[in-house]
Amino acid sequence: MLCPRCGRKSYGLCIDCFLEENPVKLRDIKLSLCTCGNYLYRGRWSRKITDSIERIVEKNLIVPSEIRLKGMRVLPRFRGSRIDLEIWVSGLYGGREFRKKFDTSIEIERRECPECSKLSSDYYEAVIQFRTKKPVTDLDLNPRFISKIKRVRGGFDLYVISSGYARQLRRRFDDLGFQIRESSKLVGKKNGKNVYRISISIEEPDFEEGDFLRYGGDIIQVLRRGKRSICRNIVNKKRKTIPISNLRGYKPIAKRSDLREGVVTMVSPGGVQVLDLKDNKTYELKNETLGLEPGQEIDILKIGKGIYIL
Repeated sequence: MLCPRCGRKSYGLCIDCFLEENPVKLRDIKLSLCTCGNYLYRGRWSRKITDSIERIVEKNLIVPSEIRLKGMRVLPRFRGSRIDLEIWVSGLYGGREFRKKFDTSIEIERRECPECSKLSSDYYEAVIQFRTKKPVTDLDLNPRFISKIKRVRGGFDLYVISSGYARQLRRRFDDLGFQIRESSKLVGKKNGKNVYRISISIEEPDFEEGDFLRYGGDIIQVLRRGKRSICRNIVNKKRKTIPISNLRGYKPIAKRSDLREGVVTMVSPGGVQVLDLKDNKTYELKNETLGLEPGQEIDILKIGKGIYIL
């Protein structure tokens, strides 16, 4: 059989002629786009237009009933006030598979999203008082939600445009063992409802992971700091979990950086002999065999007159 329109071999109209008479179309789409990448579609602001454009196209694609669509790929190009689209569709027509490309575009309106509007106006819903020695760049914060950073003694204050994001930070640093306090203040009404501004204090403990503390008559090393911190007794090497509330106020008696390199020079039934590579002094330690062998490299911790093998 031949295509009655172009004469090519086909069962009825070929796919090219059919699509010329019955093209795959895209409905008119109203889309607003902010410079940050947020977009407004059907009255709702969402993030990352690049991750959503294929889904939007798929929902607005008009496909003739004679075609059974099996797949689609969208390649967008952002050009000022429009998004040019290269759309590849594949499917079945007359029982035969096909793959075709068509080009179209979406007109867009450039518009500032609510988040950027709040940032540009110094709007904020929460103040987070960080008290930490770490620089703000080490805290993995999302700058999209931060209206202003004010450096203060002992840390900095964050002015956050979303109370939801502020509480998200509260939960994250609570899990990391920071001390959290929260308060709220009535600042007005919106749509008949009270509007509150929250203040969250996030204070880092005096010790870090790897530090050594004198706790309950023992010396422990903090292996993981959190709500329930994992610690290790440096004498018997036993691990235990200690609630962070029990460790508040404790200051390190030694830091991880205080560890020194050493070498086991002799092992006997009664103890072990260790050479401190920093000062080239040899120390005799009792009951510290721990399965060590001569020539083995180890870490040594000196606290006062005490010497410990880690």
